[in-house]
Amino acid sequence: MRRVLSAWEGEPGTLPAPPAPPVRDVPAVIVVDRPGAVQTRLVLGRAATARTAPGWDALLIGNHSLGGSVNARLDRELREAKGYTYGFHSRLLAVVRHSLAVVTGAVETSVTGKALGDVRRILREVAEHGISAAERSAAVAQIVDAAPLRYLTASAVADEIAVLVLDGRAPGTLPGAFRRAAAVTVEEASAALREAFAPDRLVTVAVGDAARIEDEVRAAAGASAETG
Repeated sequence: MRRVLSAWEGEPGTLPAPPAPPVRDVPAVIVVDRPGAVQTRLVLGRAATARTAPGWDALLIGNHSLGGSVNARLDRELREAKGYTYGFHSRLLAVVRHSLAVVTGAVETSVTGKALGDVRRILREVAEHGISAAERSAAVAQIVDAAPLRYLTASAVADEIAVLVLDGRAPGTLPGAFRRAAAVTVEEASAALREAFAPDRLVTVAVGDAARIEDEVRAAAGASAETG
């Protein structure tokens, strides 16, 4: 790379900050019809805080406790306890000046309504009672203590630096992010989850056999469903 690029000249450029996209923050239920589908893909989500916002570290820990690993609450209940799915998770997806807080998984068609009802119950429990100290400690261990393993290769380091630059942050901010995440309290993580995954403000999408699931989805979500 040095041989090819070292002769380049010019002033370093700057990335213009793109405008923030409009955010819809009202609940909705959408059923996408796939006749004959044996599974239903459920996605519940809404716009949440940006990675550059002060509350991001708390949300990172909270999300991991909710559904960011195979040991998290969603997967324990829906996969291990109920057997509804091969995996159900929560994710934080980066978009311009926001993130998307998403809960998602595929379930057998016949248990679509039960699974959606359980997801919403879990989110209500988190909103009312927060996460436990044990869940917070497990999240810190997996995010912070295991961080060196995620940066063993040059490509992993380069990917992370690219994300930081796109966010308008310096590469050197990464170590500080891990220190902040390690310092997040149970109360802070619970509050961040309560805001990001507010059950009554989520958009619910169900992709499956509409003839079999639409009534169940409508009843479990407590709203009228749109069929697409």
